[in-house]
Amino acid sequence: MNAHYGPLLALALIAPAYAATDVVNHAATPAVTQVATRAVNSANAANSANKSAVDVTASARAKVAQFLDWERQVEPSGIYQAKLGGALPAIVSDELICLLNATSAVREMATRDNPDEKPPFVEGNPFLPNAWERPLGSEILSARAVAGSRDRSEVKVRFIYGEPGTALNDVGGTFRYTSIYRVVEGAQGARITDIDAGGSCDFCQSGSLRAALYDTLATYPAAGAERCKALANK
Repeated sequence: MNAHYGPLLALALIAPAYAATDVVNHAATPAVTQVATRAVNSANAANSANKSAVDVTASARAKVAQFLDWERQVEPSGIYQAKLGGALPAIVSDELICLLNATSAVREMATRDNPDEKPPFVEGNPFLPNAWERPLGSEILSARAVAGSRDRSEVKVRFIYGEPGTALNDVGGTFRYTSIYRVVEGAQGARITDIDAGGSCDFCQSGSLRAALYDTLATYPAAGAERCKALANK
């Protein structure tokens, strides 16, 4: 089991440099024309790639905003299949929704097999930095493309906890934690594939939610983790 889930279980475009032209008629030589054409094509390609990166990060940012709206409406506690419908399947990846549903099944299996023991993910919010406390608010800080990828982004979200109007990071005051949402742009649009909750308190959680779910499912092969893995790249 993932130890961190203990409580729950600007691109500059350079204009092409032209070689000297004929002094009399100012006509560019074929070689110069080819160099200029290649430079223009390269600049256009760079522009296109830059625009694509901007589009992907904007889409990722919008998807995380949609997730935050869903979370505020549902206020999840534990992982229960009945709470995993609605808008969520269109917000997170097929693999992640599969893992969440399978973990709900594991919770039921664990309850039947060991009725005197507390099953995993029976309560507490699995998505936020603090599993047991509602945040005062949240703010999307940034969205950036993952280096070397055309379809992956990381979105940082700051959550604020504590008592309103109290000093930051004081005992009994307010605290800020930053979560990282990993988003992939695919045929169905942007989807959240994983969340690093980024908490750092006694009842906080951090590390990969996806990895924590796989750790939980490893104890119960019948829950279908392998089926979820098959959805990872779809």
